[in-house]
Amino acid sequence: MAGNVSKGYKSTRAVYKAVKKYDHAEFDRFCTDLYMNGYQDGKNSVKGMDISVVMDIISGVEGVGPALFGRIKIAVDEKIEKRGEKE
Repeated sequence: MAGNVSKGYKSTRAVYKAVKKYDHAEFDRFCTDLYMNGYQDGKNSVKGMDISVVMDIISGVEGVGPALFGRIKIAVDEKIEKRGEKE
């Protein structure tokens, strides 16, 4: 159903005709599928980075000593835990 991200979603005449005949539940399912395909495409397009690499970079920044690094690490860990609970 989902097309190429750069081109966007292109509906066909057949899809348009089918959607016109959908009842409420079918239309909700169609919209949910369309949304989830777009969501997944967006999620897949974001490049992730290993948190340990980020922490290594932060620890190498001039002026970030052990005390500040410890506070940053705690804050990052807490934020990651909160995100994990929501997902």
